[in-house]
Amino acid sequence: MGNLWIEETLRQVRTDSTLLAIRLPLRETLYTYGVTHNPFEGAVIDLETDEQNFLDDQCGAARYRNHTAVCCSILDKDEVQIIARTRSASAELFSQSVDERLKKVSRPYYAFNAGCDMALLSSLLSRDIPFDRELQQCEYQNKGRLRREFGIPDFSDPFTDNGLLAAREWTNHCDTGNVECVKRIIAHNLACVLKEYCILMRSGYREIAPSSHKKFLEGKGELVFGIFQNSLKS
Repeated sequence: MGNLWIEETLRQVRTDSTLLAIRLPLRETLYTYGVTHNPFEGAVIDLETDEQNFLDDQCGAARYRNHTAVCCSILDKDEVQIIARTRSASAELFSQSVDERLKKVSRPYYAFNAGCDMALLSSLLSRDIPFDRELQQCEYQNKGRLRREFGIPDFSDPFTDNGLLAAREWTNHCDTGNVECVKRIIAHNLACVLKEYCILMRSGYREIAPSSHKKFLEGKGELVFGIFQNSLKS
């Protein structure tokens, strides 16, 4: 049922100029995969990027300086919205569309790997966007392994937990102009943010120390985390 649903959903992807976008009600989307909806405050944010290398000799946000965001999902208690660019889209148009969505959600901001998504989103919007909470329990935790341990569905992820394949799909799109590549990135991004919502409900989060935001975004230090908190689910 899930695979048929995602195929039908992708056929309904809206094309706005050179962007692709989709907005889905969260409760109904989760129900399709047999997952219970639990409301929460804030937003879960996940971005997909291009196929550039990490700058492992750098620290903080500078590690992601080579990367450019190409797709962004923002999930709140009511809905999930995904915006993706095509190779013809201007950076300004993509940035403006993501910013408009971000302004409609409240804090706290969650991400599985908060440093990566915080760096990408701040670069995309050309201003500092500090995140509040991280979903991974320790650095470099494997999201796919964690979601399998929790029995969380893969939400019809075309790349089966492998974000590198989504980055390669962007390269394929740039080479061919095939919009179906971007739709597959959207499907992966949707699966990712739904998995992260489920991880938040099943597991919990680590608070990010606000005092560490500035140095991280300047590329002069790493994020500092508090003790892992229990799940929000009662």
